[in-house]
Amino acid sequence: MKIRAASESDRERIFQIRNEIIRTSDAILEDEPWTLSKWNHYWEKRETGLPFLVLVREVETDSSVNSSVEEVMGYAVIAYFMDRSGYRVTGEISIHLDASVRGLGQGSILLQKIIEAGRSFGFHSLISRITGTNSASVRMHEKQGFIQVGHLPRVARKFGNFVDVFFYQKRWE
Repeated sequence: MKIRAASESDRERIFQIRNEIIRTSDAILEDEPWTLSKWNHYWEKRETGLPFLVLVREVETDSSVNSSVEEVMGYAVIAYFMDRSGYRVTGEISIHLDASVRGLGQGSILLQKIIEAGRSFGFHSLISRITGTNSASVRMHEKQGFIQVGHLPRVARKFGNFVDVFFYQKRWE
């Protein structure tokens, strides 16, 4: 697998991964999968200069001519932490993987690369919001030097249950 910058051709596959996560986990606190129209609006309005990476694997299409295509298996994106200009020194990471590659170490590699991209972009710190049930994400972030800086108990609901949200931060001095 390899990691590269996201492109327009990745839009639909990222949309599919995102909606699968909405349907099956509390990692994205939405009640319903997004419509294609809502996704396209987000895609068009996002800050295109910010880091947005995809994890891809090569899928062979024709072995007789060594032909292959890339399939997006995950993505990581950084948005500004808050809308106000004073917060422009801090980015917020979202990282999500296709179910078939979770638990294989690919998320850690993708997280490491988006951290590097955030630092190169000029962020002073990065934030991740992680739900209380997502212990794998907590471990992955802690291994990359993130520390827990906040805990908001029962601030959201997903699948009829209250959800705690934890803030993790990585800073450069």
